[in-house]
Amino acid sequence: MHYNGRTMASRPPIVIDYGAFQQPPSRLFRDYLTSAPAVQPFYESARWDLDGLQASAESALRSPRPRDKVFEALIRQ
Repeated sequence: MHYNGRTMASRPPIVIDYGAFQQPPSRLFRDYLTSAPAVQPFYESARWDLDGLQASAESALRSPRPRDKVFEALIRQ
């Protein structure tokens, strides 16, 4: 696996049984993990590998943001 030109050691995946939690995660969270059709328009790629995270970050940076409106809302709060 590469990140910024460096090779990163691969780790075995960690498997978590979310159903065993005392308070199970929300339906939205479970739907996100299983890539349910209802959430796919909101989460284009539910990838947690470095390439997927980098692609998601780059996509977020390209998205237009109403920064001035967010700034004003934060000031009011």
